[in-house]
Amino acid sequence: MELKNSKKIDKEINMEKQILNKFELFEKIKDIELFEVNPSQPQELTISRLLGVVKNFKLLKNYHEVPITILGYSEDQTSVKPIDEPPAVGWITELRIVGNKLLCDLKNVPQKITPLLKNKVYKNKSLEIYINFSFKGSKLGPVLRRVAFYR
Repeated sequence: MELKNSKKIDKEINMEKQILNKFELFEKIKDIELFEVNPSQPQELTISRLLGVVKNFKLLKNYHEVPITILGYSEDQTSVKPIDEPPAVGWITELRIVGNKLLCDLKNVPQKITPLLKNKVYKNKSLEIYINFSFKGSKLGPVLRRVAFYR
């Protein structure tokens, strides 16, 4: 019985490798600007709140799902069921504040998407932030869920 399971697992692993080999290569991107705080305009996202997002990202990144990035954003996507999720085009590996800007590093970005993000073809971003996030009974405050890049 163990031998059959082993062969079945080997077959599944080989099939998975074949599928993955059909996909394109992935890259890392550094210093993607996600948001810039303009002190002369009242905003919900202040430097203080963004510092909280960065702090909580660093606290949670080894224990909780890391934020994803997606392409496209629409408030009224009537053709998309609420349970449907757009595919991820990268995962955030690092968040930091430089001056008044929130920057991130990404991993697992499809090679064809990389130049679109680097050249700011998708120049608009929408940050989805949990304002009062709790983790294992502790209230942490703001936590980044995902970022949508759109035109």
